[in-house]
Amino acid sequence: MLTSSVITIVFAILSTRPKVTKGVFTKKDIEDKKVNPLFFRNFCKMPLIDYEWAMNEIMKDQEYIYNFLIKDLYYLGVVLNKKYQLLRIVYNIFMVGILVSVIAFVIALLAISG
Repeated sequence: MLTSSVITIVFAILSTRPKVTKGVFTKKDIEDKKVNPLFFRNFCKMPLIDYEWAMNEIMKDQEYIYNFLIKDLYYLGVVLNKKYQLLRIVYNIFMVGILVSVIAFVIALLAISG
């Protein structure tokens, strides 16, 4: 039970742990179209004035903003897929751990009483 619980906790943490980015980008990143200013972790540590400038720049180019919206949605799906796969593993490990623990308890109970 302890082993399956620890493994379950580790996989649960892995499935919910966020990927950390630096939280800022430069004007050159925007001009070179190297950053997605729509993803919150890319701008969370920036001053509002710099972020407003970046958003105004990308709104001048519809293709740029639509491409980043498409990429953002795609990569959100990729990340969610990975998280759901890890959660599926977590549930399976936990379920097997519970079943093995119950079976071991019943065997121990029968051995003591019989």
